[in-house]
Amino acid sequence: MWRGCFYGFSTPFRDLTEADVTPHVRNRFQKVVRSILKYQGKKRFIAELSGWSRVRFLKEIFPDAKFVHIVRDGRAVANSLINVDYWRGWEGIYNWRWGVPSPDAIKFLEKYEYGFLALAAVQWRMLVGNIRIETAKLDRGDLLLVRYEDMTADPRGETARCIEFCGLDADLRRFQRHLSMTVRTRIIDANRFSYRIPPWRENLNESDVEMLNDIMADELAAFGYE
Repeated sequence: MWRGCFYGFSTPFRDLTEADVTPHVRNRFQKVVRSILKYQGKKRFIAELSGWSRVRFLKEIFPDAKFVHIVRDGRAVANSLINVDYWRGWEGIYNWRWGVPSPDAIKFLEKYEYGFLALAAVQWRMLVGNIRIETAKLDRGDLLLVRYEDMTADPRGETARCIEFCGLDADLRRFQRHLSMTVRTRIIDANRFSYRIPPWRENLNESDVEMLNDIMADELAAFGYE
């Protein structure tokens, strides 16, 4: 759907900004969202995105947009990336979809001989760093940070916090019924327990973890990861 509004929306090599928004693109996005809201009979449109922030791009089209940034421990993310066949990092930095890393990131890759785990760490570092920079420019009321680890520990509390942030009715009977079904469903913390692949603390050796901590240090600290 988004590619139909802006052809590069799903897989741009860099973040999208207000400079990428033409009147035609703005009209396409607004028309699509209006039609979905009308069809669903809802007052708030919610979409899940990954990769670059696209904050400035979306704010240019939807000035009242709010952003919920869901972040996960980068060491778990890196462990996950090197265990899927569709990760573009297997093709290297000149063929993946994130552009050429910064000189600082290249130094890390050279230090660790372009290992794939190091490359996965650089990817998380690049994207989370981009999101940190762009969301820092938002008004306080337009951003909510949710850590994956907090969501798995307290799904009901974190979900209610998200609903309140979005200005929706957390007491709505239909929502409460759905939330009760969600809470009864087993929610696995894949950072601690096996889910498709072993958790990162079991799957990575000590030198791997030291390397990840080295590459991701600033971003890990910024989000409260030890």
